[in-house]
Amino acid sequence: MKIIRCIAGLVCLGSLFMFPSCNKSTVPVPLGNWVHTADYQGVPSSGAFCFTIGDISYVGLGYYGGLANGVLLQYPISCWAFNPAGSGWTVIAPFPGIPRERAVSFSINGKGYVGTGYNRAQDSVAYIQLKDFWEYDPAANQWRQLSDFGGGARYNAVGFADTQYGYVGTGYDGIYHGDFWRYNPADDSWKQIATYPGTKRQQATIVPIDGKFYLMSGYNNNSYVLDTWKFDPTAPENDAWTNVTPLATDAQYANFKIAVSRYDAVGFGLNGMGYIATGISGSTSNAVYQYDPVGLTWTKMTPYERAPRSQAVTFVLGGIPYLGTGLNGSTRFDDMEYFNPLADYDAND
Repeated sequence: MKIIRCIAGLVCLGSLFMFPSCNKSTVPVPLGNWVHTADYQGVPSSGAFCFTIGDISYVGLGYYGGLANGVLLQYPISCWAFNPAGSGWTVIAPFPGIPRERAVSFSINGKGYVGTGYNRAQDSVAYIQLKDFWEYDPAANQWRQLSDFGGGARYNAVGFADTQYGYVGTGYDGIYHGDFWRYNPADDSWKQIATYPGTKRQQATIVPIDGKFYLMSGYNNNSYVLDTWKFDPTAPENDAWTNVTPLATDAQYANFKIAVSRYDAVGFGLNGMGYIATGISGSTSNAVYQYDPVGLTWTKMTPYERAPRSQAVTFVLGGIPYLGTGLNGSTRFDDMEYFNPLADYDAND
């Protein structure tokens, strides 16, 4: 009954996205509403991977660090597919490589990709840093190992993809990185692309908006990273990165600074707007900000309505953003919510 109720709610939500009010002069600008939906069916996790293929999103791995059936389970190998219009969460083939957290992930042409990250040693001090890369084929429900990431072992990097290539960059392996590499699934090869001109960082956020990718937030040498960059995969390689950091004298600078002063956040794009949510900003945060790349404005939205968290996952299905899992202190989560930026806040859902 729970899944049926959630699906009905999604149908109603879809109508809100399709038929917004035309009377803009009398309807106040909404700040958005979060609604609880079907919880992730894996163990509560932080630093899990997430990618979307068609109308299904895939979530898995991450760090659990607790007892499962009386046995200490640090790293689950289970992976799950989420179809809100179908059967909800269903288990898929387990990950065959080294279990990990803080990996990068993306999808290209019907396949999902997961790589890098780390597996903390039993003493919880030393980290096994990883550079291996894996492909998931949903048609065969199989994983296969690919060529190692060209930039070397690291974690807390970012990954994203256009329709042809995957991109991985930044991250940490004892030093901060700012390099970016392009993956070609046609021949399973990596190529370093033109030097990224911004600040080296780890735990940054990628916000995709209309085929462009905005690199924002992150951490470097005990400081938040403020410079924000747009990556255009269709531009000539040497001109692919554009600095979109506002000047300190701009009217929007105060909102911008609050929005991006965080790390371990998540980002998503919807209807020409970008969103950055949750993460660490002094303390664990549930703050959500909307970015308009045309008007160059930053707007505070309704905060994520479950517990504040970092290292969560987010994905968009059918024009509906979802956010869940993650970490607050030593508590990890398996809850999920979806977001409607055009709806007024409702405390009862």
